[in-house]
Amino acid sequence: MKIRSLNKEEKNSLLLILFLYCNILTFPIVKITGTSLPFWIILCIIVSYSIFINRCINKKLIFIFITFSIIFLINLLVVSYRTDVLSSYGKFIRFGICALYLTSVTTDYKSLYKYMFVVSLASLLINNAYLNYFQSNNGYMDLGLNLTYSFFGFVIYYYNNNKLKLISLFLIVITAFEILLFGNRSSFIVCLLLILFFEFKRTKVKSFKDATNFSIKLTIYFLLTYFLLFRLASILGYINNQLSQMGYFSYSLTKYVLTLQEGSSGILEQSSGRDDLYPRAISMITDSNFMPHGVGYFPYATDYSYPYPHNLFIEVTLDFGIIGLFLFILVWVYLIIKYFKYKKYNPYFGDLVGLLFIYSFTRLMFSGTYWQESFYWALIGLILFHRNRNIKNLEVIS
Repeated sequence: MKIRSLNKEEKNSLLLILFLYCNILTFPIVKITGTSLPFWIILCIIVSYSIFINRCINKKLIFIFITFSIIFLINLLVVSYRTDVLSSYGKFIRFGICALYLTSVTTDYKSLYKYMFVVSLASLLINNAYLNYFQSNNGYMDLGLNLTYSFFGFVIYYYNNNKLKLISLFLIVITAFEILLFGNRSSFIVCLLLILFFEFKRTKVKSFKDATNFSIKLTIYFLLTYFLLFRLASILGYINNQLSQMGYFSYSLTKYVLTLQEGSSGILEQSSGRDDLYPRAISMITDSNFMPHGVGYFPYATDYSYPYPHNLFIEVTLDFGIIGLFLFILVWVYLIIKYFKYKKYNPYFGDLVGLLFIYSFTRLMFSGTYWQESFYWALIGLILFHRNRNIKNLEVIS
């Protein structure tokens, strides 16, 4: 049986997916060898091979790289915590610039979905193989994120491909259930939002049958909401007790149950310290009259009790001040306008960007830092470079 070789567009799609999932795919060999060197070797191979086959770099990407390098250099010269600034710069190169470059050469979204599904399945198997490791090391956050990445591949394939429908649906349910049991809360929220996004995006009321189906969906969502409000606490409590008897501890289920039992006050009580974190971060902003503090200031100012403010807008304001926040909002207004302009011409592009947008902003509003969120930078790259893939915007590498 002859194996068909991949064309350049398919290779670019595969390389982007391998990059985004590289941390999970290399996890077994990293644990076996006890060093992260295999991860870095494979990551360098992915980026280097992409540069080799494309032999071009988008001019906008060069501009972004130079601009941020200057910002980091200025930051480095005026602060005392230079090691932290250099660390953030390294993260920006690894998570930001590499993601932006790989998305700048990606055009085949249909093949990307296929590779995303396969890699997501491999990722799901790896995470389940190391479930005890995550449990014993309180790695619910990492496990939740890893399972969410698998959920991406299953849900986007299910809604964009007529093949393997039942298998895809089964994997969606299994992955979401595992996130509920063993992952973090924001990851489960992302799963629910993605289902709603794809369901309503594909709802077109053009006939009585369409209207009936839409009404049924609304009814189901209403009943599910009622169930979540009035019956979920007891059921999750029962599941949590059963897991405890089996030797598994579920951080998320414990938080869910306590939040539901305590009502509105439980939201603050179970916010994992954010009720103290956010006021401290906002005080830093207001006390400085909304002037920039620079990259890496927040962990330094909190004696490294917190690595980041757990909120995208607060972090941007701390880093770059009110002017930086204003520019940040302008950039996203521009990107959103571009997204709505182009998504109607390419539904595969529209679904992928919608998925990444929901994930990135949901996660970064409650946790994480944008400097080291590769899916967030991939989101920016997919929109920014969508209509700029011609020779006039590329620097040829000889």
